[in-house]
Amino acid sequence: MTGTLIIPSGVISINSLAFYNCRSLTSVTIPSSVSSIADYAFAECSGLTSMVIPVGVPFIGIYTFYGCSNLTSVSIPPTVTSIGEQSFFGCGRLASIDIPVGVTSIGNSAFLSCGLTRITLPSTVTTIEDKAFANCSRLTTIAMPTGITSIDDQTFYNCGGLQTITIPSSVTSIGNWAFSGCSSLTNVTVPAAVTSIGQNAFSECSSLVSAVFAGDAPLQGPSAFASTALGFTIYFLSSKRGFSLPTWQSYPSSTINEATWPAAPWLLAHDLWYDTDLDQDADGDGVSLLMAYALGLDPRLNLRARLPEPMLDANTLSLSFDAARRGITYRVEISTDLQSWTSIDVTPSFPGPGQRVTVTVPIAGPSRFMRLKVEQ
Repeated sequence: MTGTLIIPSGVISINSLAFYNCRSLTSVTIPSSVSSIADYAFAECSGLTSMVIPVGVPFIGIYTFYGCSNLTSVSIPPTVTSIGEQSFFGCGRLASIDIPVGVTSIGNSAFLSCGLTRITLPSTVTTIEDKAFANCSRLTTIAMPTGITSIDDQTFYNCGGLQTITIPSSVTSIGNWAFSGCSSLTNVTVPAAVTSIGQNAFSECSSLVSAVFAGDAPLQGPSAFASTALGFTIYFLSSKRGFSLPTWQSYPSSTINEATWPAAPWLLAHDLWYDTDLDQDADGDGVSLLMAYALGLDPRLNLRARLPEPMLDANTLSLSFDAARRGITYRVEISTDLQSWTSIDVTPSFPGPGQRVTVTVPIAGPSRFMRLKVEQ
């Protein structure tokens, strides 16, 4: 079979091995009537360059596009809930792919040895199996969904171009060789929930200079950080247990003093470096990291609509806010002209559940304004 194939309307399924090894097939038009594409359907179709999977197909089976070495684009519909084992193995020219909301699992070696430079993973993905992105040497960054609880064995093995990785706070384990050979990775933050790191998990990460632990010391397999950068150091929070100085598990270690850096646990929990300057507005939403920290907000969100707002009734003006952060001074001020501000006679309530404070002042004269200031 050569050239272009148009599958007739009315066909409801593409059977296993239907077009296996059709190396001269360059394009396929699949009608909307198709609701099933079976395993190996287009495997080894090395001439195939693009594919649009119709709405209604519920999954991408195992080896479906295995060895499609010239495939450059794939459109996956929102009806797909799983991507099967080795489904895109060896698609060396597939530079990017968008995984739609609704996909919950990505199978073993699904994108092994692909040419990916970018991939979008939706929040619905909860399972990424072994070797899913191994040998994707051109992949530079990936944001993992917050529902992932484990990073399996060799998931990102030998992804030499991977420069940044955000491990979500939901992850509890990092598998054997999970990031081994990620030679461009420079820093990694291990979330507080992680209780185990497998053998050689970050070995041969030759540019890795630091690993920061947000929680207690996890169980660690042999050679977890072997052959990292010269001067590689383990950092851990002073309140956490199980670490040691000046080395931990044979690696140089250093403590992050939470008396000096009280915001460090919050910063690490939100994928920021422990000593990030809180005065900056990292995402340009008009809310500084200091204000986000003081109010217990997520700095990865647009916070303009999430700030506390004054409440007005017939006789009083009030403002409620969280005031639980260490190292922060909270001050509410009032004004009648937006020029002169004072905190005289402004008395906050005793902190309630969640350290929530309410300030209420009487309305005096034609106008009264209120503002919250936070300082380190």
